[in-house]
Amino acid sequence: MKKIIECLKGMAIGASNVVAGLSGGTIAVLCKVYDKFVSLFSDFIHSPIKVIKTNLFFILGIGLGFLIAALTLSGLYEKYPLEVSCLFSGLVLSGVPLLIKNVDFKNKNKTSILLVITSFLLVVMLPLLTNSTVKEITFNLPTMIIVFFLGSIAMSTMIIPGVSGSMILTLSGYYGIWGLISDTISNIVNKEYNLLFENILILSSFGFGCIVGVVLMAKLIKMLFKKYANIINALILGLVLGSCISMITISVKSTNYYIWSWSTLTSAILFMCGLTGGILINMLTKEKELNYIEKALEKKDEGIKLLGELISYKTVLEEFNPNSDAPFGEENKKVLNYFLNKASEDGFEVYNDQNYAGHVELGPKDGQLVGVLAHLDVVPVTGQTWNTDPFTLVEKDGKLYGRGTEDDKGPLVASYLALKIIKELDLKVSKRVRIIVGCDEESGSRCLAHYFKTQEMPEIGFSPDAEFPLIYGEKANASFDVLIKLDEEEIIEEFICGDRYNIVPALAKMKLKKDLKEQYLKFLNETSYKGEIDGDYLVAFGVGAHAMVPQNGVNAATILFEFLNKYYPTTLSKWYVDYLANDPFGKKSGIAVYDEDMKDLTLNVAVVKTNNNVLKIGMNSRIPVNDYLPVIKEKFNQTFPNSSFEFKELFGSRCHFIDPKSQLVTTLMNAYQEISGDYNNKPFTIGGGTYARFIKQAVAFGPMFPGSEDVCHIANEYIKVEDFVKSIAIYTKAIYDLIK
Repeated sequence: MKKIIECLKGMAIGASNVVAGLSGGTIAVLCKVYDKFVSLFSDFIHSPIKVIKTNLFFILGIGLGFLIAALTLSGLYEKYPLEVSCLFSGLVLSGVPLLIKNVDFKNKNKTSILLVITSFLLVVMLPLLTNSTVKEITFNLPTMIIVFFLGSIAMSTMIIPGVSGSMILTLSGYYGIWGLISDTISNIVNKEYNLLFENILILSSFGFGCIVGVVLMAKLIKMLFKKYANIINALILGLVLGSCISMITISVKSTNYYIWSWSTLTSAILFMCGLTGGILINMLTKEKELNYIEKALEKKDEGIKLLGELISYKTVLEEFNPNSDAPFGEENKKVLNYFLNKASEDGFEVYNDQNYAGHVELGPKDGQLVGVLAHLDVVPVTGQTWNTDPFTLVEKDGKLYGRGTEDDKGPLVASYLALKIIKELDLKVSKRVRIIVGCDEESGSRCLAHYFKTQEMPEIGFSPDAEFPLIYGEKANASFDVLIKLDEEEIIEEFICGDRYNIVPALAKMKLKKDLKEQYLKFLNETSYKGEIDGDYLVAFGVGAHAMVPQNGVNAATILFEFLNKYYPTTLSKWYVDYLANDPFGKKSGIAVYDEDMKDLTLNVAVVKTNNNVLKIGMNSRIPVNDYLPVIKEKFNQTFPNSSFEFKELFGSRCHFIDPKSQLVTTLMNAYQEISGDYNNKPFTIGGGTYARFIKQAVAFGPMFPGSEDVCHIANEYIKVEDFVKSIAIYTKAIYDLIK
C-alpha cells in the first residue's frame, strides 16, 4: 500500500506539469513530499543508483503521470483551458491551510507577511506581462537551442511551487511541445516515420534541458531550505496562492471568454469539485499530527523521576566475574532489572541476557529490526571533586546533575520515553525497534559481545552516546601498557594514578625515596598546577576529560613527572617528558597520523602504577586508520634507551564508518534539524567509541548539542533540562521515522 501511495503521489506531480500555472512543486507540497521531491533530483548526480532504488515507485509515478497527462490532459487543456484550470485551482486551494501552519508569522518585523504578499503578486502578475503567440515547432538548430533553454527553465520552475513549467512554455508560445510528445508517440505506435527523427531530436534537446534545469534548481532549493526554512515556506505559501489565480488568468487569455456562459458555469462547478475533492483527500490521508516538543514536555517530569532512579545505582564496574549472575557487579544487575521491569510494567516486551544486557522492544514481529543502543554503567568518580552527591540526581539552575546524566543514563531515558510516546499514541509502524541496554560499555563492551551471541543483530540503528547533530565515523581504539623496570637510579617508590583507560586522570599520588616535599611546593608555586602534600605522598590535581579529547584535560601524572624532571631528573622522567608529556596527538613519539575524515590520532596517558619494582604506564589511543598498533609499538620501542622496556597490547578495535549520504544519516539528520532548527552544523567523526560500532549500519546520535560544555567523564556531570526535553523530541521523531 505504501508503494502504491508513493506511485499515486508521483503521478499527481507528473501530471500537474501539463497545466499552465500549476507546478509539480505545488502538488509535491500538498502531498507532503516536497523534501523527497527536491532530494530526488539534487541527490541524483551523486548517487543515481541509490536514488532510483530508494524512490523507484515514486519515480515511476512521476514518469507515468507526466506521460498520461501529455497524451490526454494536454489535449483536454487546449480545448477547455478554463475548466481544467478551475478544477486544479480548487484542488490547490484546498491545501493552503496546511501551508499556513509551516510559516512563522510571529516575527516582529513582519517579514513573513511581506514575503507571502511579494511572491503572491509575482505569480499573479507574471501571466499579464506578455501576450504570447503560438509558435510553430520546426526542426532546425535555433529551435533546438530554444527548446533546450526552455526545457531547462520550465523544468527548473517545476521545482518551485506556484511557478509552472507549462506557464513558461505558454508565455513563450511553445506550449505545443506537449502536443509534439503526443504526436511522436502516436507516430511510433502507428508506424508513421515521417518527421519522426526530427521530432525525436527536438524532444531530446528539450529533455536534456529539463534534466539540467531540474538538477540545478533542486540543489539550490535544498541549500536555501537548510539556511532559510521560514523564508522559503513563506515564499511557497505566496507562490501557491498566486498559482490559483495565474492558472485561471492564463486560461482566460487563451480563450474567447464571456462572463455569462456555460463555460463559466462549468468552470465554477469544477472549481468547487476540485476544492471539495482536495478537502476530502486531505481528511482521508491526513496523518496524525505529532507535536514532538509538546509530547516531550509532557514526559519531562516522568523522565526526571526515572533518571533519578537510574542515577541512584552506583554502576561503576569493580570486577568482572563471568561465573556470577551479576557479571558486572550487583549494582549493574539491579539497575538493569529495575529498568527492564519498569518497561515491562509499561507494556513493552523485554528480555534479560543473564544480566549482561537486555532489551525493550516495540513493533511487529516480522518487521525489520532497528536498534537503539545505550548503556547503564558509568565511569568512576575517583579523584573528582563534586559539588553534589554524584549518585543523587540534583536539579539546579535548569540543569540535572549526577554521574550518568549525559553518559549514558540520561540519553537512555530520553530514548525510552520516545518509544513510550510512539506506543501511547498508537502510531502505525512497519518495523521493530529495540532499545538494547548494556552494562559494560565503559570497560570493553563485553556485555553486547555476550548479548549478540544469541540475539538478532539490528540492520540499522544508532547509539545516543555522543553528540548532535550526528557522528558517522569513529576512530579505531587501542589500549596498551608500557612496562618499565625501575633500576637503582630511579627515585620513585610508589606511583598511584588512574584506573580507566578512557579517562584523563585528574588525581595522581607519588611517594619518593628522597624527601622532596619543599621542592614540590615550590614547583606548585612556580606553575599553575594544583597539588598538595599528603603524608609521604606528593599529590597532583589535574582536570579530567574523555580519552578521545585528552587536550581538554590536565593529566595529573604529567604534573608529577614534570616536577621530577626539573628537580631530580632520571632516565624515566626525562623519557616521559620528552615523549609523552603534554602531547595529546603523539607528535613527540612519532606516532602522529591524520586522515581526512577521521582527523588526528590522539594519545592519553591513563594509568600510572608501580608494582614489584615495575612502573606500568597505561595508554589509550584513538587512531584514524586501521592496523596501526604495530607502528605504535615499533615507535615506542625505539624511544626507550635500554632493554628494561616492554610494550603490552591490551585492547583494540577497528574504525567504524558510515556513508554520510546514507538513508540512515539523512533520516536522523532531518529529525535533528526539524526539532532543533539547526541547519548549520554538519555530521562529523570522533575519536570516541560507542556501541554503534557493533552494527554495520549504525551511527552515534546525541545527546550533547553543539556549543554545549563537554562534561562527559568529569566532575559535576550534568544535562540541561531544556536539552533533555529536546532530545526526547528528537529521538521520538528519529525512531518513528525509522520504523513507520
